[in-house]
Amino acid sequence: MKRVFEKWTLWLPPLLATLFFLVPSRITYFRYENSDDFLIARAFLGFEGVRPVLPHLYLHPVLVWALTGISDAVPGVAWFSVVQMGALWLSAAALCVCLLRCGRAARLHPAVCSVAALLFLGVFASFVCTRLTYTTTAALLGAAACALLVCAGVTRRRVGPCVLLSAVLLMLGGMLRDSSLPASLCFWLLGLAFLLARLSGGEMHERRALVCVLVPVMIVGAALVGTRLWEKREYQTFFDFHDARTELMDYHSEALDSVSQETLDALGWDASEVELVRQWYFMDENITAEALRLISEGGSQPSATERIQAIPGTLRTFFGENGAYLFSVAMLAMLAALACLAPHEGARAVRLTALAALGLFATMLVYLAWKGRFLARAVDCALLPAAAVTACLAMAGWPAASRRRVRAAAFCLCALLLLPAGMQLKQTLYTLTRRPDIVSPTREADLETYALENPDRLIVRTPDLLRDTRLFPDVAAGVPDNTMIWGDWLCRTPGWNAQLVRFGFDPESFTAADFLSEAILFVTADDEPPQALMDYISHGAGRPVTAQLVATRGDLRFFAFR
Repeated sequence: MKRVFEKWTLWLPPLLATLFFLVPSRITYFRYENSDDFLIARAFLGFEGVRPVLPHLYLHPVLVWALTGISDAVPGVAWFSVVQMGALWLSAAALCVCLLRCGRAARLHPAVCSVAALLFLGVFASFVCTRLTYTTTAALLGAAACALLVCAGVTRRRVGPCVLLSAVLLMLGGMLRDSSLPASLCFWLLGLAFLLARLSGGEMHERRALVCVLVPVMIVGAALVGTRLWEKREYQTFFDFHDARTELMDYHSEALDSVSQETLDALGWDASEVELVRQWYFMDENITAEALRLISEGGSQPSATERIQAIPGTLRTFFGENGAYLFSVAMLAMLAALACLAPHEGARAVRLTALAALGLFATMLVYLAWKGRFLARAVDCALLPAAAVTACLAMAGWPAASRRRVRAAAFCLCALLLLPAGMQLKQTLYTLTRRPDIVSPTREADLETYALENPDRLIVRTPDLLRDTRLFPDVAAGVPDNTMIWGDWLCRTPGWNAQLVRFGFDPESFTAADFLSEAILFVTADDEPPQALMDYISHGAGRPVTAQLVATRGDLRFFAFR
């Protein structure tokens, strides 16, 4: 038996990671939590005519090139979904490796370490791995990267490979979603500082290995950053428009409620166009980056004092509506306390790192509340790396306690830890077992069938009509490239523009009158198109227009404008 477990840190982590994915598959279904992921996956498949995919608003160009190449070589597979599932499994396996090795350093039994690893994944990663979004996938990659550094600091063995794999996971997360990188990078630097502190009096060859790895990592990282900056400079107009769109729609959408008639006249807009922009319509030539900035600046801008005063209320609202996160934060604090109790070797570095991780997490929460963009996925970007760091530190140290009081306190904390863990798992399980969405896939199939039957018509839809969240869309009947979302973040991409050109429209001078073309159909699940759209087309055409029902598929209705 002893020989069986001699190298348990080699075969046990992938087994635990696989088990972690198999168990949820029996009680829930894997899907995308956010429509952005679904649209990205569809883009690489050729849906919506969005090819070429570059420039990409979120993904790094190197990742886009890789996904485009493999999608061309092996078409019909949602490779973006495959990459995310692979990244999640790899992150789970790496986290298991770290927790098991830290437990082994503390001479814990493999069964205890295995249970602890599965409990950690169940509490902090079960929702992330079953309700996918590239933001949280990147955050879990960052968490695994941070855990590897802490693990290397605890064991002080195989420093070079650990740091190399850590850097690879961190850069992969940054390529998947660059906005998640700053939080992961902060915790990664904290883990690196812990590693350096632990190696300060250690073996010379381990320090040399660290230097030999960090130098090429810095070079590759700088190259990746440079490539992204080059892309943004090369397509500056595209990114400027979407920066203005983000500023208005994500932070100052209330400005659309108070646009003056003077401003509308200056922009060449009418009231119907404002209402359509509220529904993420960005096709018109008058909807420019300058126009969006002008409207955004016209809204009320809270002062720094008002932002600070709003922080407590924002935090109360979020945690009141998301009770599972409250339990996760409680567990994070207990893990930090557990790490601080242990009187093991290097206790000072461990305690400082655990407290720094907790403080860094709290600082990020305050920043998100101050910024006014307090979303669950943004909290995950800070929570997951913080939990990974503190969990590894807690695993490595507390069993080594020799004093009875300290050991008793550690056992009490572990017992108390089970309470928020159980409550968090209960809430997560309730969320994961809810009835799946069956309307969106049905609508998507109806739309795709009609689009394939009418390849000469450009079918325009609103962003919120079809929110299919399947990881792997059904492409057996073919991939229609004649559907188009009238806005969202896909607009103004080269593929989006090329689709308009293919149907005879100039994307730089598209107006409301173009909706009167025989080539355009509008699809909706309502009985009639939005009144704002009818008013917008009538205003652009200079005369009243009517919506003619052309076809129905399920509860979808296809209209032409006359």
